[in-house]
Amino acid sequence: MPRHFVRTRWAATGAVVAVCLGAGGVGIGAATTSSGERAVFQPIEPCRLADTRPAPDTVGNRTTPLGPDETYTLLGWGDVGNCSLPTDTAGLALNVTAVDPTSLTFLTLFPADSELPLASHLNPAPGEPPTPNAVTVDLDPAGRFSVYNLQGNVHVIVDVVGHYHDHDHDDRYYTQADVDAAVDAAKPIARYRQGRSAWVLESPTSVPLGGTFSFALRTVTIDAPSPGTIVANGSLWAEDHDGGGGIEAACGLSTAQDLTGGDRNVFTLGDHEAKVIAVTRSFDVVDAESVTIRLLCRTYPISVIPPQPTAMQVHNWTLTAIFVPD
Repeated sequence: MPRHFVRTRWAATGAVVAVCLGAGGVGIGAATTSSGERAVFQPIEPCRLADTRPAPDTVGNRTTPLGPDETYTLLGWGDVGNCSLPTDTAGLALNVTAVDPTSLTFLTLFPADSELPLASHLNPAPGEPPTPNAVTVDLDPAGRFSVYNLQGNVHVIVDVVGHYHDHDHDDRYYTQADVDAAVDAAKPIARYRQGRSAWVLESPTSVPLGGTFSFALRTVTIDAPSPGTIVANGSLWAEDHDGGGGIEAACGLSTAQDLTGGDRNVFTLGDHEAKVIAVTRSFDVVDAESVTIRLLCRTYPISVIPPQPTAMQVHNWTLTAIFVPD
Protein backbone atom coordinates (compact mmCIF):
# COMPACT_ATOMS: atom_id res chain seq x y z
CA MET A 1 0.00 0.00 0.00
CA PRO A 2 1.55 3.38 -0.98
CA ARG A 3 1.83 5.85 1.85
CA HIS A 4 2.19 9.59 1.50
CA PHE A 5 2.64 12.40 3.98
CA VAL A 6 0.01 15.10 3.83
CA ARG A 7 0.96 18.23 5.76
CA THR A 8 -1.61 20.97 6.16
CA ARG A 9 -2.13 23.67 8.73
CA TRP A 10 -5.87 23.29 8.81
CA ALA A 11 -6.90 19.65 8.51
CA ALA A 12 -5.84 16.06 7.87
CA THR A 13 -8.02 13.62 5.97
CA GLY A 14 -10.59 12.17 8.32
CA ALA A 15 -10.12 14.84 10.99
CA VAL A 16 -13.84 15.47 11.28
CA VAL A 17 -16.80 14.76 13.43
CA ALA A 18 -18.95 12.48 11.34
CA VAL A 19 -22.71 12.48 11.56
CA CYS A 20 -23.22 8.90 10.43
CA LEU A 21 -21.15 5.74 10.79
CA GLY A 22 -21.23 2.68 8.56
CA ALA A 23 -19.61 -0.72 8.87
CA GLY A 24 -15.93 -0.86 8.16
CA GLY A 25 -14.86 2.78 8.36
CA VAL A 26 -15.61 6.39 9.04
CA GLY A 27 -18.69 7.50 7.13
CA ILE A 28 -20.33 10.87 6.54
CA GLY A 29 -24.11 10.97 6.48
CA ALA A 30 -25.82 12.58 3.51
CA ALA A 31 -27.12 16.07 4.21
CA THR A 32 -30.52 15.06 2.83
CA THR A 33 -30.94 12.06 5.15
CA SER A 34 -33.96 12.62 7.40
CA SER A 35 -35.04 9.08 8.22
CA GLY A 36 -33.93 5.45 8.16
CA GLU A 37 -30.95 3.68 9.69
CA ARG A 38 -28.26 6.04 10.96
CA ALA A 39 -26.06 6.43 14.00
CA VAL A 40 -27.11 8.65 16.89
CA PHE A 41 -24.42 10.75 18.60
CA GLN A 42 -24.30 10.98 22.41
CA PRO A 43 -21.83 13.51 23.86
CA ILE A 44 -20.25 12.59 27.21
CA GLU A 45 -18.02 14.21 29.77
CA PRO A 46 -14.55 13.81 28.23
CA CYS A 47 -12.50 10.94 29.64
CA ARG A 48 -9.00 9.65 28.91
CA LEU A 49 -9.00 6.23 27.29
CA ALA A 50 -5.24 5.86 26.85
CA ASP A 51 -1.97 7.72 27.37
CA THR A 52 1.23 5.88 26.43
CA ARG A 53 3.58 8.32 28.19
CA PRO A 54 5.52 7.08 31.24
CA ALA A 55 4.20 7.59 34.78
CA PRO A 56 2.71 9.72 36.17
CA ASP A 57 0.94 10.45 32.86
CA THR A 58 0.21 6.82 31.91
CA VAL A 59 -3.42 5.81 31.37
CA GLY A 60 -3.99 2.19 30.42
CA ASN A 61 -1.49 -0.65 30.29
CA ARG A 62 1.04 0.77 27.80
CA THR A 63 4.01 2.96 28.80
CA THR A 64 6.00 2.93 25.55
CA PRO A 65 5.52 4.95 22.34
CA LEU A 66 4.22 3.47 19.12
CA GLY A 67 7.14 2.31 16.97
CA PRO A 68 7.70 2.32 13.20
CA ASP A 69 4.97 0.62 11.16
CA GLU A 70 3.18 -0.37 14.40
CA THR A 71 -0.53 -0.85 14.97
CA TYR A 72 -1.83 -0.35 18.52
CA THR A 73 -5.31 -1.79 19.22
CA LEU A 74 -7.61 -0.40 21.92
CA LEU A 75 -10.96 -1.47 23.33
CA GLY A 76 -13.74 1.12 23.10
CA TRP A 77 -16.28 -0.68 25.30
CA GLY A 78 -16.56 -1.04 29.09
CA ASP A 79 -14.10 0.18 31.72
CA VAL A 80 -10.98 1.18 29.81
CA GLY A 81 -8.41 3.68 31.07
CA ASN A 82 -10.33 6.40 32.90
CA CYS A 83 -13.48 5.76 30.86
CA SER A 84 -16.61 3.73 31.47
CA LEU A 85 -18.22 3.28 28.05
CA PRO A 86 -21.35 1.47 26.80
CA THR A 87 -20.81 -1.97 25.26
CA ASP A 88 -23.18 -1.54 22.31
CA THR A 89 -21.76 1.51 20.55
CA ALA A 90 -20.92 1.62 16.85
CA GLY A 91 -18.20 4.25 17.04
CA LEU A 92 -16.43 6.85 19.17
CA ALA A 93 -15.82 10.59 18.86
CA LEU A 94 -12.25 11.17 20.02
CA ASN A 95 -9.69 13.87 20.62
CA VAL A 96 -6.34 12.25 19.74
CA THR A 97 -2.99 13.87 20.58
CA ALA A 98 0.47 12.95 19.25
CA VAL A 99 3.36 13.70 21.65
CA ASP A 100 7.15 13.75 21.13
CA PRO A 101 7.47 12.20 17.63
CA THR A 102 11.04 11.26 16.71
CA SER A 103 10.36 11.42 12.98
CA LEU A 104 7.93 13.00 10.53
CA THR A 105 5.03 10.53 10.48
CA PHE A 106 1.28 10.12 10.33
CA LEU A 107 -1.28 8.35 12.55
CA THR A 108 -4.40 6.65 11.23
CA LEU A 109 -7.33 5.29 13.28
CA PHE A 110 -9.63 2.56 11.92
CA PRO A 111 -11.78 -0.41 13.06
CA ALA A 112 -9.53 -3.21 14.36
CA ASP A 113 -10.94 -5.81 11.96
CA SER A 114 -10.49 -3.64 8.85
CA GLU A 115 -7.66 -2.99 6.40
CA LEU A 116 -5.49 0.06 7.06
CA PRO A 117 -7.10 2.86 5.00
CA LEU A 118 -5.07 5.23 2.84
CA ALA A 119 -5.72 8.25 5.05
CA SER A 120 -4.20 10.15 7.96
CA HIS A 121 -5.75 11.68 11.05
CA LEU A 122 -2.66 13.29 12.58
CA ASN A 123 0.61 14.38 10.95
CA PRO A 124 3.09 15.08 13.79
CA ALA A 125 6.68 16.22 13.25
CA PRO A 126 9.70 16.38 15.58
CA GLY A 127 9.97 19.60 17.57
CA GLU A 128 6.32 20.54 17.21
CA PRO A 129 4.09 20.96 20.29
CA PRO A 130 1.65 18.13 21.12
CA THR A 131 -0.85 18.04 18.28
CA PRO A 132 -4.51 17.10 18.93
CA ASN A 133 -7.16 16.40 16.33
CA ALA A 134 -10.83 15.47 16.40
CA VAL A 135 -11.28 11.90 15.09
CA THR A 136 -14.41 9.80 14.63
CA VAL A 137 -13.78 6.06 14.31
CA ASP A 138 -15.97 2.99 13.83
CA LEU A 139 -15.56 0.06 16.24
CA ASP A 140 -15.35 -3.54 15.07
CA PRO A 141 -17.92 -6.13 16.30
CA ALA A 142 -15.77 -6.68 19.42
CA GLY A 143 -15.73 -2.95 20.23
CA ARG A 144 -12.11 -2.36 19.17
CA PHE A 145 -10.24 0.21 17.06
CA SER A 146 -6.60 0.51 16.04
CA VAL A 147 -4.03 3.32 15.83
CA TYR A 148 -1.33 2.99 13.14
CA ASN A 149 2.03 4.85 13.18
CA LEU A 150 4.06 5.03 9.97
CA GLN A 151 7.61 5.67 11.19
CA GLY A 152 9.70 6.79 14.15
CA ASN A 153 8.41 6.65 17.73
CA VAL A 154 5.48 8.69 19.03
CA HIS A 155 3.38 8.71 22.20
CA VAL A 156 -0.40 8.84 21.80
CA ILE A 157 -3.14 10.28 24.03
CA VAL A 158 -6.74 9.25 23.31
CA ASP A 159 -9.67 11.14 24.91
CA VAL A 160 -13.31 10.18 24.33
CA VAL A 161 -15.85 13.02 23.94
CA GLY A 162 -18.85 11.00 22.72
CA HIS A 163 -20.12 7.78 21.17
CA TYR A 164 -22.44 6.65 18.38
CA HIS A 165 -25.28 4.11 18.57
CA ASP A 166 -26.88 2.39 15.60
CA HIS A 167 -30.54 3.34 15.43
CA ASP A 168 -33.42 3.32 12.96
CA HIS A 169 -35.88 6.18 13.25
CA ASP A 170 -37.35 9.16 11.50
CA ASP A 171 -37.28 12.78 12.64
CA ARG A 172 -40.86 12.59 13.92
CA TYR A 173 -39.59 10.28 16.67
CA TYR A 174 -38.40 13.35 18.60
CA THR A 175 -40.78 15.56 20.54
CA GLN A 176 -39.85 19.09 21.54
CA ALA A 177 -39.32 17.82 25.09
CA ASP A 178 -36.83 15.25 23.73
CA VAL A 179 -34.92 17.94 21.87
CA ASP A 180 -34.88 20.30 24.87
CA ALA A 181 -33.60 17.52 27.14
CA ALA A 182 -30.86 16.53 24.67
CA VAL A 183 -29.65 20.12 24.29
CA ASP A 184 -29.66 20.66 28.06
CA ALA A 185 -27.73 17.44 28.67
CA ALA A 186 -25.08 18.37 26.09
CA LYS A 187 -24.20 21.84 27.33
CA PRO A 188 -20.53 22.78 26.86
CA ILE A 189 -18.06 21.08 29.20
CA ALA A 190 -14.86 22.77 30.37
CA ARG A 191 -12.35 21.05 32.60
CA TYR A 192 -8.83 21.71 33.80
CA ARG A 193 -6.73 18.76 35.05
CA GLN A 194 -3.38 18.62 36.84
CA GLY A 195 -2.21 21.91 35.39
CA ARG A 196 -1.75 20.30 31.96
CA SER A 197 -4.85 20.10 29.80
CA ALA A 198 -8.28 21.55 29.11
CA TRP A 199 -11.07 20.22 26.89
CA VAL A 200 -14.36 21.70 25.74
CA LEU A 201 -17.21 20.25 23.68
CA GLU A 202 -20.15 21.86 21.90
CA SER A 203 -23.06 19.58 21.12
CA PRO A 204 -24.60 19.33 17.63
CA THR A 205 -27.12 22.03 16.77
CA SER A 206 -27.95 24.09 13.71
CA VAL A 207 -27.98 27.76 12.68
CA PRO A 208 -28.34 29.61 9.38
CA LEU A 209 -25.37 31.81 8.53
CA GLY A 210 -25.31 34.70 6.08
CA GLY A 211 -23.82 38.13 5.55
CA THR A 212 -20.20 39.22 5.73
CA PHE A 213 -19.50 39.38 9.46
CA SER A 214 -18.04 36.45 11.35
CA PHE A 215 -20.42 34.37 13.48
CA ALA A 216 -19.02 32.81 16.66
CA LEU A 217 -20.29 29.23 16.76
CA ARG A 218 -18.38 28.46 19.95
CA THR A 219 -16.27 30.51 22.37
CA VAL A 220 -14.14 29.03 25.12
CA THR A 221 -11.84 30.64 27.67
CA ILE A 222 -8.88 28.64 28.97
CA ASP A 223 -6.98 29.79 32.07
CA ALA A 224 -3.35 28.93 31.37
CA PRO A 225 -1.31 28.83 34.61
CA SER A 226 2.08 29.28 32.91
CA PRO A 227 3.74 29.92 29.53
CA GLY A 228 3.02 27.23 26.97
CA THR A 229 0.90 26.43 23.94
CA ILE A 230 -2.82 25.97 23.41
CA VAL A 231 -3.67 23.83 20.37
CA ALA A 232 -7.32 24.11 19.38
CA ASN A 233 -9.27 22.01 16.90
CA GLY A 234 -12.71 22.78 15.50
CA SER A 235 -14.99 21.05 13.03
CA LEU A 236 -18.48 21.53 11.62
CA TRP A 237 -20.89 20.45 8.90
CA ALA A 238 -21.65 23.19 6.33
CA GLU A 239 -24.16 23.16 3.48
CA ASP A 240 -25.59 25.54 0.90
CA HIS A 241 -28.79 26.69 2.58
CA ASP A 242 -30.71 28.64 -0.04
CA GLY A 243 -29.66 26.92 -3.25
CA GLY A 244 -28.76 30.26 -4.77
CA GLY A 245 -25.98 28.91 -6.97
CA GLY A 246 -23.17 28.39 -4.50
CA ILE A 247 -21.33 29.92 -1.55
CA GLU A 248 -17.88 31.24 -0.78
CA ALA A 249 -17.23 30.96 2.95
CA ALA A 250 -14.51 30.73 5.57
CA CYS A 251 -14.21 29.17 9.01
CA GLY A 252 -11.35 29.40 11.47
CA LEU A 253 -10.09 29.74 15.03
CA SER A 254 -9.18 33.15 16.42
CA THR A 255 -8.78 35.13 19.62
CA ALA A 256 -10.31 38.10 17.76
CA GLN A 257 -13.96 38.81 16.95
CA ASP A 258 -13.53 38.39 13.19
CA LEU A 259 -11.52 36.23 10.79
CA THR A 260 -8.41 37.63 9.09
CA GLY A 261 -6.25 36.26 6.29
CA GLY A 262 -3.96 34.24 8.56
CA ASP A 263 -6.50 32.39 10.66
CA ARG A 264 -9.16 31.16 8.27
CA ASN A 265 -9.89 28.20 5.99
CA VAL A 266 -11.62 29.49 2.85
CA PHE A 267 -13.85 27.05 0.95
CA THR A 268 -16.67 26.94 -1.56
CA LEU A 269 -19.99 25.12 -1.58
CA GLY A 270 -21.78 24.36 -4.83
CA ASP A 271 -25.54 24.58 -5.27
CA HIS A 272 -27.04 22.49 -2.39
CA GLU A 273 -23.57 21.01 -1.69
CA ALA A 274 -22.56 19.96 1.86
CA LYS A 275 -19.17 19.16 3.36
CA VAL A 276 -17.28 18.78 6.65
CA ILE A 277 -14.85 21.56 7.57
CA ALA A 278 -12.00 20.98 10.06
CA VAL A 279 -9.62 23.65 11.39
CA THR A 280 -6.61 23.49 13.71
CA ARG A 281 -4.49 26.31 15.15
CA SER A 282 -1.85 26.83 17.84
CA PHE A 283 -1.83 29.79 20.25
CA ASP A 284 1.30 30.77 22.16
CA VAL A 285 0.87 31.63 25.85
CA VAL A 286 3.68 33.93 26.98
CA ASP A 287 2.70 34.13 30.65
CA ALA A 288 0.00 32.93 33.03
CA GLU A 289 -3.11 34.34 31.37
CA SER A 290 -6.68 33.71 30.30
CA VAL A 291 -7.09 33.02 26.55
CA THR A 292 -10.43 33.15 24.74
CA ILE A 293 -10.63 31.14 21.52
CA ARG A 294 -13.50 31.43 19.04
CA LEU A 295 -14.69 29.05 16.32
CA LEU A 296 -15.81 31.55 13.68
CA CYS A 297 -17.46 31.30 10.26
CA ARG A 298 -18.53 33.84 7.67
CA THR A 299 -19.87 33.86 4.12
CA TYR A 300 -19.00 36.09 1.17
CA PRO A 301 -20.85 37.14 -2.00
CA ILE A 302 -20.13 34.61 -4.72
CA SER A 303 -17.76 35.69 -7.50
CA VAL A 304 -20.37 36.82 -10.03
CA ILE A 305 -21.57 40.22 -11.21
CA PRO A 306 -23.79 41.38 -9.67
CA PRO A 307 -23.02 39.59 -6.34
CA GLN A 308 -25.78 37.28 -5.16
CA PRO A 309 -26.94 36.87 -1.54
CA THR A 310 -25.45 33.85 0.19
CA ALA A 311 -26.50 31.70 3.13
CA MET A 312 -25.32 28.41 4.52
CA GLN A 313 -26.47 26.08 7.25
CA VAL A 314 -23.90 25.01 9.86
CA HIS A 315 -24.38 22.31 12.48
CA ASN A 316 -22.69 19.47 14.40
CA TRP A 317 -19.81 21.73 15.38
CA THR A 318 -17.19 20.87 17.99
CA LEU A 319 -14.33 22.77 19.56
CA THR A 320 -11.60 20.98 21.51
CA ALA A 321 -8.37 22.37 22.96
CA ILE A 322 -5.39 21.16 24.93
CA PHE A 323 -2.92 23.31 26.92
CA VAL A 324 0.68 22.14 27.22
CA PRO A 325 3.11 24.12 29.39
CA ASP A 326 6.62 24.92 28.18
